[in-house]
Amino acid sequence: MASDRISLTIEQIYDAALGDVPWENVLESLTSLFGANSAVLSVELNRGGGWGASIGADPSFHASYFAHYAAINPLAARAHAAPVGSVLTDQMLMPTADYQRSEFFNDWARPQDFKAMMNTRLENTDEAKICVGLTRSSRADEFDAGDIALQRRLTPHFRRSIRAYFRLAEAWASGQAMGVALDRMRRGVIGLDPAGRIVFANEAARTLLTTGDALLVEHGLLAARRPDLTSSLRRMIGLAANGEATKGLILPRRDEGSSLFLETVPVGRSATLPSLGARPAVLLMITDPENELGPTADRLRTLYGLTAREAAVAVRAARGEGLDSVADVLGMASNTARSHLKKIFDKTETHRQAELSWLLARLSG
Repeated sequence: MASDRISLTIEQIYDAALGDVPWENVLESLTSLFGANSAVLSVELNRGGGWGASIGADPSFHASYFAHYAAINPLAARAHAAPVGSVLTDQMLMPTADYQRSEFFNDWARPQDFKAMMNTRLENTDEAKICVGLTRSSRADEFDAGDIALQRRLTPHFRRSIRAYFRLAEAWASGQAMGVALDRMRRGVIGLDPAGRIVFANEAARTLLTTGDALLVEHGLLAARRPDLTSSLRRMIGLAANGEATKGLILPRRDEGSSLFLETVPVGRSATLPSLGARPAVLLMITDPENELGPTADRLRTLYGLTAREAAVAVRAARGEGLDSVADVLGMASNTARSHLKKIFDKTETHRQAELSWLLARLSG
């Protein structure tokens, strides 16, 4: 029945906005519904170029449209002046004889047997003009009042779907950019649900979890290497998920090394948008003293052959920290820190901490 086909097309229009089906599926349903030989969803960017989805058009012709013919399409020029939501046929836009004398018709439409056209204006923004177009061959009838009425029935669904589609695309792009930014951070960041299940983790956090010498995943939940600290960690996560203030938590590593310092940041939830999937309730911020040293430590290792531990001692000593403090932060004995400092002086050809500070200042500049 026609009503079933219309309902299916409307369902596909919204599915395409969510990315569940490609726009080509929607266009294929439109060609069947209207007896058309092609359909196109066209996005013309005001700065030039554009993109779209199409059914029934030769791919080379589709590409050439944005490269050349969009600018000389006499129907598009008139359609763009019409109000958004308008459904227009070629006969409504200009006399048939004038249209069929145009370069656009003879060099682009006619070779593909696109005789009759119906265009629907979906959006006209500062960035782009968006429309959906249908064509019929020279063997078919022109689009009539019944076709226009049916397309007007579909147009509100198309417009809502297109707006949702681009908003979701913007949100996805923002999420991708945020993911890249998080992965460039030296500080570990883990998003957790109230139970302690990981929703996401940046690269620094994933490295710590893979190492497993302080933090790990146990039965699907975030845990500390030491069982007695796991209960403290999960209690801290639970309090933060309820919006309560928490103190930081220090997690020692398995082997000799600096401890991790953990802090929680509650994530606000929308009062109007319920969560249908995994969303973080808490951000766990992880400070790894060795990783916080930054590119200066990397340069020391590359230029002077320092070990990772020596570079960590060098950066902190150059900041003016006392050796006892450096040893405490990095989880080593004071004598070990002094031994590292002596090797640092030898490798960098410096003799005291002031000279080391000057060297690191140059490397950081």
